Amino acid sequence: MKLSKLTVWMLAAASLALGSCSDDSFDGGKEEFASLSFSLSTNNAISVGAITRADGEATTITMAEALGVESFTQIDAGNFTIAITHPEDGEKYNGLLSAYSSEAVKLPISAENYNVTANYGADNTVGFYGSGAPRYYGEKSFTITNAETKNEEINVSLANSILKFNYTSSDAEGESEVNLFKNYFSDCDITVTDQANNIVNYNNFETRGAFLEVGRQTIAYTLTVGQAQSNSSKTITGNVNVEVEANTCHIFKFNVTNIGGVNKLEIVIDNSIATTHDITVPDIDINDDGYIVNNGGENA
Repeated sequence: MKLSKLTVWMLAAASLALGSCSDDSFDGGKEEFASLSFSLSTNNAISVGAITRADGEATTITMAEALGVESFTQIDAGNFTIAITHPEDGEKYNGLLSAYSSEAVKLPISAENYNVTANYGADNTVGFYGSGAPRYYGEKSFTITNAETKNEEINVSLANSILKFNYTSSDAEGESEVNLFKNYFSDCDITVTDQANNIVNYNNFETRGAFLEVGRQTIAYTLTVGQAQSNSSKTITGNVNVEVEANTCHIFKFNVTNIGGVNKLEIVIDNSIATTHDITVPDIDINDDGYIVNNGGENA
């Protein structure tokens, strides 16, 4: 029997179609997915300024110690927002960790890395614990090479900073005694302003730490010299700009020193001598019940 050209073409098309069906049946025609869950790891300790121990390990402080509170309650993991992205497929999920479901969010096997971020808290929520709040952030890359069931743990850390103040006095030998500072000054008002004009006021020798946004902070201080025998009072004022870092408790110290019979007020940030400011303070006889001021103070 002689076949026409049309018949031969139809047979060839049918052959291609059958070949295609054969390929689909070979791989099942389905994409494989992993069954993933996510968890968070939050460290309760944060760094303390730029201080390091002799062995090179970073010095840390607990959140409660940094904030000056009896206890600090960690944020529940389910309240974090996670976002899962893929370089080719884009965003796969963006929502609360508590609402994430591997059944609803299909993550297929891929040669490309996935990325997941974890966030908690809003920008510019500054202030003391209760009014101010912590912000956390963490991220992780992971791969899916087969249809497995596994958990990816995301390490999260404090995304804002904590700033606290100490008030001390030291003698020529460098020995310090907390609160002797109050024998020299009757009041201490501090205003901290960030680049977004958020303001935190530390009044009446406040020692609690407050949450601040990362970046430059302007610290303005007014110290009132104690003068029990006078109705008038002298003040020492100044401004210091500092950079604060994430996951760090920065300690700003006002320290009165007496070296060679000269009283000075040192302003020390994170024990770094590069950020120490010396200001001459009045010569006050702290052994006199009236704390007599013998000479006026002025900026150095």
